[in-house]
Formats: sequence, C-alpha cells, structure tokens
Amino acid sequence: MLISSPVRYPNARILVMCKAPVPGFVNTRLAPVLDCNEAAQLHEHMATTFLERCLVAKIAPLELWCAPDPRHRFFKAYGERGVKLETQCGNDLGMRMHNAATAAFCQPEVDHVVVVGTDCPTLDSRYLSHALDELANNDVVIGPAEDGGYGLIGLNRPALALFRGISWSTATVYEDTVARIRSLDYRWLALPELWDVDTPADLQRYQALVHA
Repeated sequence: MLISSPVRYPNARILVMCKAPVPGFVNTRLAPVLDCNEAAQLHEHMATTFLERCLVAKIAPLELWCAPDPRHRFFKAYGERGVKLETQCGNDLGMRMHNAATAAFCQPEVDHVVVVGTDCPTLDSRYLSHALDELANNDVVIGPAEDGGYGLIGLNRPALALFRGISWSTATVYEDTVARIRSLDYRWLALPELWDVDTPADLQRYQALVHA
C-alpha cells in the first residue's frame, strides 16, 4: 500500500543509508560480544526502529539507499509500503552519500535533503525536524557524533567538496567536514551531539536505553 498521507516538508527528502541485515556484513566491530547473526539482528532492529519513527512522524518523503542493492526482503518490505528504494553507488561512504544527495536534488521541487544512517539511537523525529527547520536559514546542518564522526548532514544543494577525500571511520571526520564547510563560506549550524552503536560499550549503552 502506498504512503499517501501529507508530510510536513514535502520539498525535502530524508535519505537513509542502510546496509542489508546480512550476517557478516553489518556491525562487524561488535564481534567480541555478538556473533554475526546477533549483529545482523541488532542492525535490523535499529534500522526498523528508525524507519518506523520516520514513517509515523510524516516529516518528509523517505528514500532508502540500499547496500548492496534493494533485493533483500528487509528493503522490499519498505518498498511495498511506498518508500522509494535506491541502490548506493560510489567507491567510499562519502561518494555514496554525495551521489544519493545529488540524485535527490535532481527531482522536481526538492529544496533540502538530510542524509542519515540508522545506528544513532538518539536521532529521532524531533532531531530530523530540527535539522530541516534550520535548513531554512543555513546552507548546511550537521549532527556531530561523540566518536568524531557525524550522524546527519543536511544540505540545500549538492556539495561534492564535503564528501570527497574525507578519511571515513576516523576520529576527524566531523572536524575535517567542518573545515570544508568553512572553506566554502557556507552558513552552517552544528546540531546537538549524537552517539552511534559501534563498540561493545556502545552496545551496553543502547541496551540500557532500550530497556529503560
């Protein structure tokens, strides 16, 4: 059944970068405490929780950017509900995000995009709405993560310089990206800090949050 209810930001897109929940393909850094099947189940749970929040909140149209492609049953289930499915393309995370954003901006009447993953438990519908609100007055909004990366970036136009040549999965991703933003003389805003589930300590924190 197609999603037809109006959304708050029809001229925006929420681009969700998501891997298929395949054992051995996701959450590999949690191997000391989770086996590959448990890691895949965790990934699917976090992705489902995030996507359902977005659908219920009706913030903006969702696009699910799938890796390696949309054929997995997890992606197909959302496609059947009207979520647009696309295949990630690019030789690193930065180019995959840039290509997704560029494709979204090629659609008629798309003025804003936010690019997110599914592993930041505090990235909820309020956070997304805040990001889109702030794009009315800023060229870029970015949600820093505690580990030195970021969990969300919002744009009003494609910006290859923010994604090319960044050392992804390092502690300087956010710092390096902000330096690029400043070099372009963009108006920008840092959103509240996020955290993601990458390590066994993060997993304990997530489990405490879920069971609180």
